[in-house]
Amino acid sequence: DSASIEFTITARDSEGKERIFTRKQSLAKSNQCAEGSAGSDGRTVTLSAGDQIFEYATNGADPKGKNSGDNQTTITATALNTTGTLIYKFTVDDSTVQSGSSNTYDYTAQTDIANMPDKIEVELREGGDSPPNVVARDQFTIFGVQQGTDAVTIAMDNEAHTVSTNSTGDSPDIYVGSGTNIDVFEGATHLSYDNSPTYDNSSYRISATSSDITIGSASTSDGTDGGTSGKTRIVGDHSSMSGADDKIIYSITVKRADSTEQTFTRTQSISKSADGEAGADAKTVRLTAADYVIEYDQSGKNPNVSGDSPSEEIVLTATAQNFTDPYFKFTGDGITDETSYTNGTSGTDADTFTFSVPADYSSTPKVIRVDVVEAADATNPPIAFDSITIASVNEGSGAIFVQLTND
Repeated sequence: DSASIEFTITARDSEGKERIFTRKQSLAKSNQCAEGSAGSDGRTVTLSAGDQIFEYATNGADPKGKNSGDNQTTITATALNTTGTLIYKFTVDDSTVQSGSSNTYDYTAQTDIANMPDKIEVELREGGDSPPNVVARDQFTIFGVQQGTDAVTIAMDNEAHTVSTNSTGDSPDIYVGSGTNIDVFEGATHLSYDNSPTYDNSSYRISATSSDITIGSASTSDGTDGGTSGKTRIVGDHSSMSGADDKIIYSITVKRADSTEQTFTRTQSISKSADGEAGADAKTVRLTAADYVIEYDQSGKNPNVSGDSPSEEIVLTATAQNFTDPYFKFTGDGITDETSYTNGTSGTDADTFTFSVPADYSSTPKVIRVDVVEAADATNPPIAFDSITIASVNEGSGAIFVQLTND
């Protein structure tokens, strides 16, 4: 008289990852009378709908039926083996929405996907509402699905900077190199900077605030300064810092390809390193990379750096200041650590190192560090160091990743 069927559904996504779901269908017989001649067929009612799945936008709103493209659909109850006047009572999530002789109900999808799914049920009566004898019933579920979103990655190449002051105090020269470049990606798409209302899709805009420093003027790359035309936002050198340290808060609003918006914040820390009147200038090192973000395809393959696909390496450059004879040592993720310090390139105050681009995408960023000593102090702790982060992005990733390229 009753049975159930359990369906095991295995779904594989575009990256080859599998998830397993189970769904159960319950079946029951409606026995109209005892076995024998002159028995009548059992009464049944079956529900159907023009749309049983509604697709929502990435913000969880604007439902559209998979077949009709509308937020409404007609639900139809089909009765078999019945007699007399039929009454159809429709309920949504156990609340009555319609009762009468009509066997159709116009359903409107929930405005927010958080309120889905909806359980639809019909009860069938013969001979009117009195007595309220239910001769058959059926139910099914209206589902909501939501579009996936690509990850937003924000690359900022100078999130911490130290300015060296001398005995004369504040001067424009000490702020050289204190600005920063900002790039924003949605998945593997490099977004354009747009600060003109109503703002284009696949774009971003920035506002910056600080209390104790004058923020440098900003411009957008034109392709001649090493940046990507119209995509890299260049914040110039800051000035007039009144305290010993300060933070600049960048509010970055991203308008995605589907026109939805998200706002992120990034912080740039600026501090002063003051020398005594007769003291020597502070010794520092700055580590930079030819690229900070590696782009992969949906399968996590074919890495792309600087427009070259597949890419094999990224050149890292360490530049020391105020050293007499700097020696460098590179260590970190994804490289073979140097075990001893080596002289700069051709005896200069800079040294380079090659980072091999991984063949496969990884959500874990690679952190590279360089330590610097004077040649005579090669066995002592480093005098100065710096580190950067190299991140990976791929199309269709769902998480939001925050990158610090100068931690």
